[in-house]
Amino acid sequence: STQSTWGVPTMFPKLFLPLCAVYLAVIALHFEATLQPLTWIVKAAPMAVLIASTSKRATKWLYWGLLLSAGGDIALTFKFTGAFDIGLGFFLFAHFCYVICFLKRPAYTPTRLIGTALVFAAMYYANSIIHPPADLKIAVNIYSLSLAAMIASTILGTEHKLFPAILGSACFGASDMLLGFSTFNLGGEGMLHLPVMVLYY
Repeated sequence: STQSTWGVPTMFPKLFLPLCAVYLAVIALHFEATLQPLTWIVKAAPMAVLIASTSKRATKWLYWGLLLSAGGDIALTFKFTGAFDIGLGFFLFAHFCYVICFLKRPAYTPTRLIGTALVFAAMYYANSIIHPPADLKIAVNIYSLSLAAMIASTILGTEHKLFPAILGSACFGASDMLLGFSTFNLGGEGMLHLPVMVLYY
């Protein structure tokens, strides 16, 4: 069983998937506007459970990454001017924490280096088809580099379970790229909001 830093019950981690399903249902049924201004609570609940359920063996950098990601989740539920920028900032620093967490005892084998190169190539391609406004272009490019570095750290690091870490980080990356395409190319999350959050969770 998972022993939590916060001393939560053993079954507490089992709430993560049901809470994810609740928020996905809210999106699918278009209830987000109805729940405002409480949407952020429903969206942040799965991450709160994940943070509380994380094993004591996890590093402080993982906790900081999860906390910053939760902050990004909350910021992106609001629609005021600058909310997207704030969310982007939270996730940017979260990726720095994840890189430090996962990039331990890196192994620079040919397979891992090829995988890393493919990640940065995919991110370069994604950036070429996403068109943020001029005032956000530099920030989005910096964020994309941090996202690629986070995914690469799960490929190069050797102190974690390789496949789950790579799969999780790749889904995170795909979610963010889909969000960027939806926000900047299609003018909003719209129909892509649900797949964005499915990939994220």
